Amino acid sequence: MGAFSGAPKLVAFVSLCPNLLATEVMQQALASEDVRVTATEGRTCPHSELATCVTLPPLIRPTGPRVLLLRACPASVRCTTERFRQRFVMYAAGANLYDILDATKVADYVVLAMSSQVEVDDFGLLILGAIQAQGCPVIVPVVPDLEAAPPKQRGDIKKSLLSFIQHHFPNEPKVHALESPSDRLLFLRHLAEAPPRTVHWRESHPYLVRIR
Repeated sequence: MGAFSGAPKLVAFVSLCPNLLATEVMQQALASEDVRVTATEGRTCPHSELATCVTLPPLIRPTGPRVLLLRACPASVRCTTERFRQRFVMYAAGANLYDILDATKVADYVVLAMSSQVEVDDFGLLILGAIQAQGCPVIVPVVPDLEAAPPKQRGDIKKSLLSFIQHHFPNEPKVHALESPSDRLLFLRHLAEAPPRTVHWRESHPYLVRIR
């Protein structure tokens, strides 16, 4: 799975905090010289094309109803990485529970984005419980805005977020940062090398993923 001659790995991005957009986190993760984007697709928004949602500068937050519009806009990206010889289909889930459950239902890896500035809210806790109830593929926790915290507090913040995520998924060994090139490379390496986890109910209830 994931090799150039096989099916791509399916990666779903989900935001657990109200100040993070899944589309921005996905864009940040793909901002690497090792990644070549081959196709994008998604829904259009009332204010602009979806591409505008995907290419917003990281960590810039619009205000008012515009936030809800952006959070509701999913996007998918097909990409390859030559360094690890892998293909991926990455999908940024919108901020509604049904979209998130549909995305995680078929995903091989679920990237859970947490903030260094804002705690996981009630909706984020609902997402975690729903993913656990539905069946967990490989969980990859990330903190995309770690550099917004004071340098002396970053280590403690990562430890706190790791403790939080291990309460729900005890086998997760680390929380990935995404802000430096080396951080993004380690994140991609983890996606490339971590074996998919079997979700047994899928064997008798298969689902199809449409890829143009």
